[in-house]
Amino acid sequence: MNISKEKEIFKLNFYNLSYSFKEINMILEDYIRNYRNVGVAIINIDDFKSINMVYGYDFGDLLLNRVMSIIKNIASSYDMIFRFCGDRFIYISCENSSEDEFSFVLTRLINKLREPLFIDSKQTYITVSIGAVPNADKLIDNNQILRYCESALEEAKLRGGNCYCVFNKKQYDEMLLRKSLEIDLRKAFYMNKFKLYFQPQVNIRNDSIDSAEVLVRWEHETNGLLMPNQFIHVLENSNLSNEFDYWILREACKQNKLWQESGHKPIALSVNISQKQFYDENFIFNLTSILDETQLDTKYLHIEITERILMEPHEKAINIVNKVKELGVSVVLDDFGIGYSSVLSFIEIPFDIVKLDKSFIKSIGYSEEKRKSVDKFFKFINQFDKKVIIEGVENYEQLKFIRKAGSYNVQGFLFSPPVNKTTFESMFNSYK
Repeated sequence: MNISKEKEIFKLNFYNLSYSFKEINMILEDYIRNYRNVGVAIINIDDFKSINMVYGYDFGDLLLNRVMSIIKNIASSYDMIFRFCGDRFIYISCENSSEDEFSFVLTRLINKLREPLFIDSKQTYITVSIGAVPNADKLIDNNQILRYCESALEEAKLRGGNCYCVFNKKQYDEMLLRKSLEIDLRKAFYMNKFKLYFQPQVNIRNDSIDSAEVLVRWEHETNGLLMPNQFIHVLENSNLSNEFDYWILREACKQNKLWQESGHKPIALSVNISQKQFYDENFIFNLTSILDETQLDTKYLHIEITERILMEPHEKAINIVNKVKELGVSVVLDDFGIGYSSVLSFIEIPFDIVKLDKSFIKSIGYSEEKRKSVDKFFKFINQFDKKVIIEGVENYEQLKFIRKAGSYNVQGFLFSPPVNKTTFESMFNSYK
């Protein structure tokens, strides 16, 4: 398939082109053989499905034609544009001698498409996301070019759209892992590959474990033990997130009840609640059902919410917190003091426990001035009738400072990292 033939087809069928992946790869190979500094980009209209829903598919087709026309007017006579996968376009450029020049063209295109469009007597506004691979002719594997463009496009969409991103190998590897995890996630969930881990919270008055934070790990069959930051973003964007959140809550209550029935000292387990779960209309009903099902005394369950969650209308948040407290469950304000509505939340939200962000205790090692600032903050906290947990305690200098400041519970690697069920059970015997 030679370039001149393809250009002729392009001119005759400009608005109706829809090529297969194999055909576009053949054209790409032809371009790369004949030109230097070939740039390739995939252009995608942001939220195109919503446009179709609001205005109809006929309007959507007209919009696609208009967008393609705009791309053509910006492209040079030697460039090629294809419709691909419905609402996507592939743009092949061969006249930009550098990455900067190719980026300049893409910026022009984004800015042009931000302008109002008049279609079928309607004025509409759109934005596009673009994934680009400049200097595609320098890549060893031509078959990967479109996949690289897709990776960069996904990054542009993760940034909120209305922008372009250039292919980055590290981001591509992360995207492959993310897609692989999406495929593996549901299978792993139903095969019980997710496990609860526990990090003790130690009462420094008597060196006893009063409570523990519940965390989750994924025992992945090929990638080993995965931490939440390696899969939580995938989970949150999946249709499994709601079921997964309640599974953690149920398993934590079930495990705590089993420990108590086995003769272990009763302690509270603290479960992190996501924003989506907290504002779920069935949250209180599901929480009540889990407590009834597991028969766990409610005083042995704490739920942790972050200040970010409380950025929602305060009345709504306060109402939910009060309903949780009516059940006898304690509410923990997590990551307190990292820059949202800290003091306002502290005063207005009727939580039971405040958990200080690890940045507070970490800062005492920087200077005497920092230590004084933290000391003043502790004195402020002590004015309120709240239980305090300090997280991120990693050394004895920090512990000594905390003991001097007041009677708090602490959590951190000085005592233990998050551990599995068996290891945590043995800790009951090593503490009072």
